[in-house]
Amino acid sequence: MLGTTPVCVGSSSPQLPWQCMVMNNSISMPSLLRLWFELFLSTLSQLSGHTLPPLFKEQLKDQEAEEGAEVSLLCELSKAAPVQWQKDQRSLKPSGKYRMRQEGLKAELVIRGIAEEDAGEYTCVCGEQQTTAVLTVQGKAIPDLLSPAGNLCPVL
Repeated sequence: MLGTTPVCVGSSSPQLPWQCMVMNNSISMPSLLRLWFELFLSTLSQLSGHTLPPLFKEQLKDQEAEEGAEVSLLCELSKAAPVQWQKDQRSLKPSGKYRMRQEGLKAELVIRGIAEEDAGEYTCVCGEQQTTAVLTVQGKAIPDLLSPAGNLCPVL
């Protein structure tokens, strides 16, 4: 056929027939690449017998917090899936200290009442994928009682 290009992806096995399309040569290259990529992913999914695993679209970000503050660690998945939270490679459970939430593709860990012992690596795990952030805790500033600004008694 003049002006057309056959595109075939797949296998000749009875369980997975070839998937072919005839494309007009006037189709743009980006559109052709996108179509090829979608067919490739679809075929890969069929060959492996399951869909592709969720990936992290948005990674956790390192944070700094002052003692007593509240910190929120956020990440986003490519598709909805359960996650687990860890601190320094130990599993975390919901408590008065930790609140874990998932809405759609977003996962959040809220750490309340930050203290020095909360500093460390926090990881969100989803299947074989994970993202990690470091939480640094700053002590509360103590006024310098010897400086004129920190002097509690009026100077006569």
